[in-house]
Amino acid sequence: ADLLNNASRGARMIAIQAMMYETQDVVANRQWVQELGLSQDSPLQERLEALKGAVIGATSAGASSELLARFLLREAGLPPEQAQIVPIGGLNVRQAALQRNQIQAYIASPPAGPQAAWEGFGYVLIPSHELPGFSRKLHGILSANTDWLRENPAIATRVATAFAKANNYVIEHPEESLELLRPFFPNLIDEVLRASFYNVQAQT
Repeated sequence: ADLLNNASRGARMIAIQAMMYETQDVVANRQWVQELGLSQDSPLQERLEALKGAVIGATSAGASSELLARFLLREAGLPPEQAQIVPIGGLNVRQAALQRNQIQAYIASPPAGPQAAWEGFGYVLIPSHELPGFSRKLHGILSANTDWLRENPAIATRVATAFAKANNYVIEHPEESLELLRPFFPNLIDEVLRASFYNVQAQT
């Protein structure tokens, strides 16, 4: 979206490397999920239809968390007005609102969902790899200025190749990759880091 938005404003940018697919999960209040009798094993359509009447927290109006929520409602066959999508702010605000059941769900990338699950108030109701129409949507890309690319093709090739090799390593050597990542997330406990890593690795 950033690339397309910048291009629409006249920026001379193109994508040179696709890095990962969509990584955002639908994270829900655990008690609310239990009262509905749902789990990740429930049919996807039932989990989508559960959003009817829910209050869904978004970062801001027009943010990907809001747009994806509207798309999911449409996929469930629900008019947008049958759920309340509320722009309430960043992740810390949404986590607090979810914990108090002021909202029943939000959409965000790991470690948000695994962290909420570990703390006991959240549940990853729809993992990113199950999002209808979005599971294979590009989420992370490497883009570059076209003028710079014409002047620096060798550098661009090396950078894109490095990213490709890193992605391949993550796919082929997940446990080794997880160990390499640990120093960068010193505040995440092993359970949360591991769940977050394998969620994203599935979309690499």
